[in-house]
Amino acid sequence: MPAAARGARTRFLLAAWRRDGQDVADIFLSYSREDAGRAEALSDALVAAGYTVWWDRKLTAGERYSEETESFLKSARVVLVLWSRFAVNSVWVRDEAAVGRDTGKLVPVAFDGVEPPIGFRQIQALAVDDSAGAFPEDSFRILTKAIARKLGQDVDTTPDALQSPPTPAPPARKTAAAAGRGPIFAALAAALAAAIIYFAVAPSRTAKEADAMPPGAALTVPPFEVEGANASLAGLATGLTHGMRAMLRERGFDVRGYQFPDRAEDASAFIGKLGVDYVVRGTIVEIGDALLYNVDIVGAKSERAVASFQMQENSRTDLAIVRRILDRIAETLAPKAPAAGPVSEDADFYIALGLVEDAANQTDFAAARTLFERVMKRDPNDARAHALYAYTLASIDRYSGDSRTSGEAAGAALERALALGGADSDAYFARAVHHYVYGDDFARLDRAEEDLKRAIRSDPGNMRALRWLMNVRIQKGDYAGAIKIADRALALSPDYRDVQGNRISAQLSLGDRDAARGALDALLEETPDWAWGRRFRASIAITDGDFDRARSEISRAESLDAVGWNAELLAVVEANDGSLAAARAAIDLQADRTGLDPAWVAYKKAIIAGDVAAGHAVLKELVARETRPRQRAQALVASGFMNLYENDPAPAREQCAESARLSQNDANREGPPELAEVCAAIAAARLGDAAPAKALMARFERARARADQYRPYWSESLYAALQAETGDSEAALDTIDALVKGGWRTPKTALCRHCVHLSVADPRGLFARLVDEPRYRALMATIGAEKP
Repeated sequence: MPAAARGARTRFLLAAWRRDGQDVADIFLSYSREDAGRAEALSDALVAAGYTVWWDRKLTAGERYSEETESFLKSARVVLVLWSRFAVNSVWVRDEAAVGRDTGKLVPVAFDGVEPPIGFRQIQALAVDDSAGAFPEDSFRILTKAIARKLGQDVDTTPDALQSPPTPAPPARKTAAAAGRGPIFAALAAALAAAIIYFAVAPSRTAKEADAMPPGAALTVPPFEVEGANASLAGLATGLTHGMRAMLRERGFDVRGYQFPDRAEDASAFIGKLGVDYVVRGTIVEIGDALLYNVDIVGAKSERAVASFQMQENSRTDLAIVRRILDRIAETLAPKAPAAGPVSEDADFYIALGLVEDAANQTDFAAARTLFERVMKRDPNDARAHALYAYTLASIDRYSGDSRTSGEAAGAALERALALGGADSDAYFARAVHHYVYGDDFARLDRAEEDLKRAIRSDPGNMRALRWLMNVRIQKGDYAGAIKIADRALALSPDYRDVQGNRISAQLSLGDRDAARGALDALLEETPDWAWGRRFRASIAITDGDFDRARSEISRAESLDAVGWNAELLAVVEANDGSLAAARAAIDLQADRTGLDPAWVAYKKAIIAGDVAAGHAVLKELVARETRPRQRAQALVASGFMNLYENDPAPAREQCAESARLSQNDANREGPPELAEVCAAIAAARLGDAAPAKALMARFERARARADQYRPYWSESLYAALQAETGDSEAALDTIDALVKGGWRTPKTALCRHCVHLSVADPRGLFARLVDEPRYRALMATIGAEKP
């Protein structure tokens, strides 16, 4: 087909793709710019076969994305990726392939004898030899059948056009350098020579072996059930399920689903959301001293049994049966899947695995530590046990607040795990947590992020690693990046509440309060007994100034899960409603549940009573005795703001500057300034030196430009205070006006460790320079703030 005709047809199809105002195509074609010829020829063949295909024929080095590209990528029903020796090194192709994989739309093709990169091998790629200058006819038939399956078409009744590619002979190729991104060769030849066809799948599988699962087929493994009330068996079943999911992924299976609903009807609906082809269900039955394992493999849509089998294990401690179950599943669904790698046969390992997968508190990790120590003693070469033991030790230290207790032991376990090999994803994940807990600078987050990425590349379904990567990005201030990781995790397990909650937290940080509030309300309607969600909703209600809603949510959370956060939130609500006795009782309850330092307890009680002198005396005592760097930094910044409140800027500047120095290892130097820096700059301005405040304002303005990493709800209020301190009251009022219109509300008594300055209408507070301004008073009246 002449290039002009192809261009006209492409323009026509682009117009036809606008459906209801949305960009829509059957197929999004992802390729490296060096493979433009392949992409164009294959696109023409697929269009001739009746499909709509979108591909960007204008790619240039270093450029990729446009709004149009992203729109078609999201809306396409199939993401067709052309892996080649160029594409495997393209971050753009990898990102587009990740979208296809994570949404269940990926259909991969491999040229040049390459394997897809790690992270994309769990979905079969159609390997094609086009060295003769054309896409082989048989390969095209296989490809169109795979596409038809993705589109929900009956592969036996698809149009004849799908059975063979178009016929014009291709011209000689031009190099990419000479041709740019224009056409390189025309449509596929009619008499296409037979070519070597093979499926490249998981790393251990030979290139020519094809398994029984269709390209892109996926499965899920719901939690194994236990007949009876044996608690130890319930723990075993939980860990066994998690372990089998990971080991099936290692064998090349696309396994989805992590956190399943408890009720059967909800679980059935959840499986429907996963878009899988098969469901592997298991039941453990206690028969005397033996355990009977019943396993059913059913079609997810038909609900018809594909295979059912029973296996009996006479030992409660040695589980050789795990490998046999894995082998039987593989034989049924993918006879030529690679053999299983190292498989733990220790029941203690699986019980511990269940604890660390779903651990909610330090007690779970402590129990897991003992179990992993037993496993390693019995089998010193269990790499996964060593890796997860290191993660467990680091988690215990993280919960306790003493980050040095087990650092060396955790490091030694990590070295052993990496030396043994065979548990790369778990080992990289554990090393990331080790960086996070035992590192002493902000760069520890970068090191943790890199190892988390390695863990995910090794096992794209490692939900622990995905969840931690999301949290690390939030801590780094990369809120948009955290949302992307959350979406990737939710594509694998749509109802994963921890991830949904943190995604909403990232939305809030970006200032998208209405969307975040709406998303959380929808989740709570769907899952009314989600205690963490109730607490989170209460905290949003507090910042909205809706104390009745906050009190209601706290009460509901307390009935579900009595923790210290409930009491902390309740203290804020009662203090702002003027119920001082109730607020003091809530502070005491928080201290009982969390072990809060008595000095902070006394400080909080003094603040809600308005006794500034007593509160400041407590802080002075705390500063005098506290030597731990992070805890001392907190006391110093609180005392510094108290000095500002009492109009004593000289000690405020000194204390806040020291706090900033102590916190610099935790500070993101590319993000907006930290609170202690703002405190020191305000103090300097009140002493006549406005230069530090102006320098920080410039940093705020630079950070503002990175909208995906900026917290307007918090940072803009500090920016406004600096504007006021440098004499630009009108600019400060404009900033606050925009905040109020965006929903900004601040409780008059926030009760954090440095929040005395947040009484926004107090003439000695954060906005002391503005409280006499009529416009400021009007803004505060708008949000119902306390009048000075």
